[in-house]
Amino acid sequence: MELVVLTYDRFFDQEFEIVHQMLENGLNTLHLRKPEYSVDETSEYLEKVDAKYHDRIVLHQYAELTSSFNVKGIHLNRRLTWEDYLEVSNKANLQLSASCHSLSEIKQVYDLCNDINYVFLSPIFDSISKQDYKSKFDLNEISLAGYESRNIYALGGVTESNLLTCAQIGFDGVAVLGSIWKSDSPLASFKEIKQQCQQYEKTY
Repeated sequence: MELVVLTYDRFFDQEFEIVHQMLENGLNTLHLRKPEYSVDETSEYLEKVDAKYHDRIVLHQYAELTSSFNVKGIHLNRRLTWEDYLEVSNKANLQLSASCHSLSEIKQVYDLCNDINYVFLSPIFDSISKQDYKSKFDLNEISLAGYESRNIYALGGVTESNLLTCAQIGFDGVAVLGSIWKSDSPLASFKEIKQQCQQYEKTY
């Protein structure tokens, strides 16, 4: 399974040190999600990350920054819309992802744009980072059969202890936030999750 790490929504103590450590240890995709950041603050964040890693970063806002930074892609959400993407879609190799909260929504997203590289489906488990953000999925009934051609990543409450469940359901990857940034040792948690992800393949 693929592994995506989302940044904490607010600045995290020693964040840049931890981000660089994860990137140095094989993190291929970091989603930069800072909802309250201005475009200047987001630009400053990118400038503090070694430029050689910019092509592993996906933006959750300010698509215009793709003209200044060689980022990996952009993530559709209420702060970065389809219209924003169309303005920068001519940028070579720019990946596109989106968030969904139901299987029917996944179909709608791919109907809108079949070029989407992957989608997050959430919350699969009760969220770690957002209190009272509970899973609405029945893990005994959820099935990704019929979605084999789509890249679907589990988001929401993903930890080392439920990665096997994600693999058994058939997710192509996982996106983690709270299990990293709420951990006593973010780097150690990242390494453990990454190691387990490498062991699991789709089972359907």
